[in-house]
Amino acid sequence: MLERVVENWLASVTEKAFELPLSQLLSLDGYTIIHIARPHGPMEQGKDILALTAEGNPCAFQVKARDLTLKDWRDPDQPLKGQIEDLLDVPIQHPAFDHKRRHESTLVTTGVLDDTLRQTLHAFNEGRRRSGKPTVNVLVKGQIESKIRAALGRFLPGKLTDTRDFLQLWLADGTSLPSRREISTLFEERISGLRAKSNLKEIQAVCGEIVILGSYLAHPFQLKENHISEIQVWTLVASTMFKVAALSRKAQRVAIESLGLVEYGITEAMQRLVTECETRRDYIEGNPWTDAYVYRARATLVAGYLGAVVLWQKWLGEPLTALPVFQRFWSDNQSQMWLWGEAAVLSFLAVGWAFDRTSAARESEKLVAQLVGAILDENGKSRRARPSRDGEEIPARRGLADPYVSVDEILREPIGQGNSRIGATYLGQSYTLESLVKILVHRRFRQLLQTVWYRITYVAFQTYRPTKPSDLWRWANGRKGGIEAKHTPTPTSWQTLLNEVETLDPQLSPPLASEYPHFLLAFLLVAPHRLNPTTCLTLEQSTWDGGQWIVGRKK
Repeated sequence: MLERVVENWLASVTEKAFELPLSQLLSLDGYTIIHIARPHGPMEQGKDILALTAEGNPCAFQVKARDLTLKDWRDPDQPLKGQIEDLLDVPIQHPAFDHKRRHESTLVTTGVLDDTLRQTLHAFNEGRRRSGKPTVNVLVKGQIESKIRAALGRFLPGKLTDTRDFLQLWLADGTSLPSRREISTLFEERISGLRAKSNLKEIQAVCGEIVILGSYLAHPFQLKENHISEIQVWTLVASTMFKVAALSRKAQRVAIESLGLVEYGITEAMQRLVTECETRRDYIEGNPWTDAYVYRARATLVAGYLGAVVLWQKWLGEPLTALPVFQRFWSDNQSQMWLWGEAAVLSFLAVGWAFDRTSAARESEKLVAQLVGAILDENGKSRRARPSRDGEEIPARRGLADPYVSVDEILREPIGQGNSRIGATYLGQSYTLESLVKILVHRRFRQLLQTVWYRITYVAFQTYRPTKPSDLWRWANGRKGGIEAKHTPTPTSWQTLLNEVETLDPQLSPPLASEYPHFLLAFLLVAPHRLNPTTCLTLEQSTWDGGQWIVGRKK
C-alpha cells in the first residue's frame, strides 16, 4: 500500500515541493546540502540544489517533476538541452565552492525519460566525453522510489495502526486545517526509540524519515493551495527536530541540518501565502452564505500568519516583501479580527510584533492593551445569571476558552457538534494574561497596569510546567507535567515585576528557542497552548535581526 503512496506522490508533486525531500534523501546518502535555490528566485544557471559529497566534491542538481521527452529537449522557449548545458558548463557561483573546480551534475526527475530522449542523452554524453567535457548523471522515478523506500524502511513494517493513521492523514482533503494532534503523535512515535546514546546513522535515519513523512503530509494542502495548513505541517516537523536536538550534541547537529530543509519548506509556503494575498481582496471560500460563519476566524488566522512572515523575513535578512501585503490586509480586515478564545491571542501578538519591529509600535501597544482588557472583561470577576427587565434570564459569562480549545471546536458548538469541554466555565483564570502583563512590564507601561491591577488580581495565572523543557516542543504531553495556578499579590512592587521580566524561567524555555525565534513563533501559532511568560518574552525581547539561513550557513 505505501509503495503505491510513494508512486502516486511522485506523480503529482511539484518541482519546488520535491526539492526538500530530495535534499533530505541526498543527506542520507552522505551529501552536505549547501544551497537550495531561494523561493521564487530565478534558477541559478540550471542549478536548483548545490551540495558536497562525503569526499568534499562539489555537486549541482537540476530538478524536474514530470516525464521528460524529446519535445522538452527541443522546447523553443526553455529547451532542456540548454538548461543541462548551463548545469554542466557554468561554474558554481557560491562562496563555499572553488569556482575553478569542476563539479558533478545530475538531472533529477520524478518521472521517466522516453526512449528517444534516453538515446539522445546517451549520445549527448558520449559526444561530451570524447571532447573531454563533463557529462550529466540522471536520477529518475524508479531510483527515487527505491531511495524513499529505503529511507522509510523503519516505517513500512511498523504497526498496523501507524500505517492506518499515516494513510488517513495523507488522504486529507486539503481544504481544512491539518490534524495537528494526530500528525504530532505520528512523528513522536517515530522518534520514540532515540536516546542520547543513539548512534549517528540512527539519528540521521530518523530525522530523514520525519522530513520525508512531512513532505507526504503537506502534499494534500499543497494541491489545494492551502498555504497556512502546509506551514503548520512543516512547523510540526520542525518541532519534532527540536525535540531530537535536545537529546545530545550529536543529535543536535543532525537535527539542525534537517531543520534547515524545513526552514526552506516553510519559507516557500509563506511566500505563496503572500503572493495569494497580494492579489486577493475577498477571502471568502466556497458558498458565501455558509462561509460567513467562519470568515472572521480565517481573517484572524491569515493576519497572524502574515505578521509571522514579516518577522520571518526580517530574521533571515530577506527583503520584506510581505510587509506591504500585511499592512494592507490589516487595514482592510482589522474590523473582522475575532478573539474566539485564548488560542487566538497568538495571532494578535504576531500582528503586534510585526508592527512593533517595522516602525509602528503604537499599533502594537494598542493591540496588547486591548487583549488585556478583553481577557479581564471576559474572564474576570464572575457574574452570575440574573433576570433582565422583561423577566428573561441573562446567562452568566463563561469566559474565553483556554488555548487547548481549537477554533474548530468553538465554531461547532452552536450546531451541537462541540466538545464537552466547551461547556466549562473559564471565569477567574487565564493562560495568556500573565504573558500579556509581562509584555506591558517589559515596555514600561506602569500607569496602564496600575489602572487594571486590581482586576488582574482576581484572575488566576495558569501555566503548563513540563517535566523537561524540551517537552514544550511537543503538541501533547499526556499526563507528564502539570498546570500551575497562581494569583498575583496586591500590592505588588514595580521593581518585583521588572525583576521577573529580566529573569526568564529556564524550565519554561524550549531548548534552542532563543537561537531560532522564527521557529518558536511559528510553533506557537500551531500550538498556542505552549505560550507561557518565558516563550512570550523570548519573542518580545528578540530584535528579529541577525539571523541567517541554516542551509548555506558557512561551516
